[in-house]
Amino acid sequence: MTVFRWAPLLAIYICIASLPANAQVSNGDPPSRAPLELLFHADLMGDFAVPGCGGSAAEPADYASLVRVIATAREQAAAPPVVLLGGNTLAPGLFARGLLARDGDEGARTLAQLIRLGGYDAVALGPHDLGLARDRLMRFVQTAAKTGIPFVATNLSCDVHQQAFCAFVKRELVIERGGQRIGILATISPLVEPSIARPLLNGLAFEPPMQAIASALARLRKSGELDKVVLMTQMPRTKMARSELEELARALGPMVDVILAGGLALDDEQGALRLIRQDGSPVIVGSTTGTASLARVDLLGASQPPTVATIETRDASADPPTADLLSPHLKQYCERYGDSVAPAAIDGALTRQSFTKYVLSIMRKDANAEIALINRGFIKAQPFPIRGHLQRADLYRAIPYHAAVGVVRLQGADLERLLVPALPNPELVALGVEGAAGKVLVNGRPLDKARAYRIATIEFVASGGDDIFDEKALPFSPLATMPDLRQTVEGFLRTQTASEDDDPDVDADHDFGAAAVRRMLTVWLSDLTLDLSNTIIAGTRAVMPTAGYDAPQLTRAEQSSAKGQLTSVVQLRSLRQTTDFRFNGLYGYTRNQPQGQPKVGAEIADLLQFSVLNSYRGLRDVSLKAPRAAVPDPYARVLFESEFTKPSERAFHHGELTASFGAQFTPVPKLRVRGGPGVRKQLVADGDDGKTLALLEAGAIVDPLALPLAQGVSARLEGLVDYVFVDPTGLAQHQLKTTARLSVPLVPRLFFTLGADVYASRAEGKGWASAVDTLVGLRAHFDAAHQNL
Repeated sequence: MTVFRWAPLLAIYICIASLPANAQVSNGDPPSRAPLELLFHADLMGDFAVPGCGGSAAEPADYASLVRVIATAREQAAAPPVVLLGGNTLAPGLFARGLLARDGDEGARTLAQLIRLGGYDAVALGPHDLGLARDRLMRFVQTAAKTGIPFVATNLSCDVHQQAFCAFVKRELVIERGGQRIGILATISPLVEPSIARPLLNGLAFEPPMQAIASALARLRKSGELDKVVLMTQMPRTKMARSELEELARALGPMVDVILAGGLALDDEQGALRLIRQDGSPVIVGSTTGTASLARVDLLGASQPPTVATIETRDASADPPTADLLSPHLKQYCERYGDSVAPAAIDGALTRQSFTKYVLSIMRKDANAEIALINRGFIKAQPFPIRGHLQRADLYRAIPYHAAVGVVRLQGADLERLLVPALPNPELVALGVEGAAGKVLVNGRPLDKARAYRIATIEFVASGGDDIFDEKALPFSPLATMPDLRQTVEGFLRTQTASEDDDPDVDADHDFGAAAVRRMLTVWLSDLTLDLSNTIIAGTRAVMPTAGYDAPQLTRAEQSSAKGQLTSVVQLRSLRQTTDFRFNGLYGYTRNQPQGQPKVGAEIADLLQFSVLNSYRGLRDVSLKAPRAAVPDPYARVLFESEFTKPSERAFHHGELTASFGAQFTPVPKLRVRGGPGVRKQLVADGDDGKTLALLEAGAIVDPLALPLAQGVSARLEGLVDYVFVDPTGLAQHQLKTTARLSVPLVPRLFFTLGADVYASRAEGKGWASAVDTLVGLRAHFDAAHQNL
């Protein structure tokens, strides 16, 4: 934001420095000046007309009524007034954009004729105008300028080679009226810059308004004294922008007679602010959006404050030439945009807030994502509330611009670091994530920092638009089909409004079914580790006795070994149930050939494990808002363990099935501790080896934890412990299995991993036997999540 703390001193300096050399500063009252009437409005937003097309309600007055009001005010004025249009003339409204897009040069001529009929002495540019495709903006500005319509943008620095329309835009303008010279300036707040797509800003820069105004006044006064100075401004509709404008007014003081402000409102949901008065500052006059009214300002003289009045257009008749020019285009408008985009009417009224949620829900569903993000300004306020049938015109006015939907994939720790601080930003609207009381919830579930989340958004948000995120902070990837968001929304409205509730009406609360927290979440985590080594010794056996090759590098054994491990976990999470499917496959083989001896091969790892663990969480708290760690979750578990190859020392192929049940506790979110009775059986063994044995088990699972190492970098820690006491009254065998992994990311999906697998067993009357496998190597990690939203 431009800060004006230095501006009062600068204003005084400029006021003195800009006086003619022979001028004197009077100690008495300033000289009187003749009255001047101004007629002003801003923010047409391209809505020269909004016909109802037999469906949604039309705007109460269109541009033809506004032109008639301007003409009547001219006729009634004592002297010809100065008529000013304060910017945001063409966009984002459907009427003007449709003309430019559909009719090309002819559409630009039509819009220029409409502006000429309004009789404007000057037209400012606004941020929505600068958000138009450059060929369309250039077509209009060039055509209008050739018909004598002057465009003003005082603090817009332009490279005409990159922005050709700049050749037709003036920094300042002098209008002579009734023997007076009136300086006309127009500034655009730098706060709007993040709201304009970055490619459209190439060759453009917004200078600090105070600096640009001072320079413009100095240039104007070189050509003669000014009787009055009028400043038009364009601001975003935010509290911050209003504060900036008021600070600018205080800094300007007597340098400007009046400030005519477009975009002067607390936000898009509220009406325009019509008037702000500050002692020692020029009066600030606001304007309604669209064609509803006209502000009349009477500048009475240096010693008298201006008077401000609002002229409503609601009951005005239409200007015949303007109405005739609009008429054929209104018919085309309804032919193109008057059809309904949904099979049934809206249930009640569709507000901007509910429609934004509707769009986010469609984005999330279409992109198979858990979270959806959009900038608040992407969906415009003009058509809301909407009742009755939702017409294509309503949809295109609400979503005026094309935007390709894409996805951002963030690890949970990065999501917390990047997204959570942005949630309070009023320009961001998010669905599926919320932060409260230090906790982050994704669709009602605690954020998992150790897995990735899929986020649906548009490129404007991901690239730093509206200053929500830093530029390129979010790794955006367009969907393969490159869908346009508006077309995606229209397709859903036409075919899927009844898919969840069997009711074809448009209802943001029911068209997407049950809340996300009540829908099944599936998470897949998979890791692959592969170790290969090979040693070849050549040319030593025949010559060693005489050549004396005794270096240790040449006298060792030849060896080839391979070891691979695949671990996959599928987690199913519903409101009351959790189910984990876990697979672990481990196999290793080595072959050695010492010098002068035959080759020897052996397995160094051979294990297959598959388990299912289901638990019921409803005893704690069905809502899951306040789970109690002391209340258990009943669980049932099935484990099958086998091997690739049967060893010669054993008569049967290992195929062990274990079933157990009991109570599971969750003392902290990532730690689950369980215990209970069960049975075990070797499925393919005979005799005593195949008996069904009772057991008692205890275990703990540490789900993957994210351990922060640096900003944006987190290691993963995970592990499990299983203890089984088999046949307590007979064999009395103890078994302990432990697995632990610590993985540090090198590049996305590739980790440096330290780990250990321990198996220990002790039968009655025998000592403990154990096997320890350690791992130091590389690990490829994959994860994905799906929720049928």
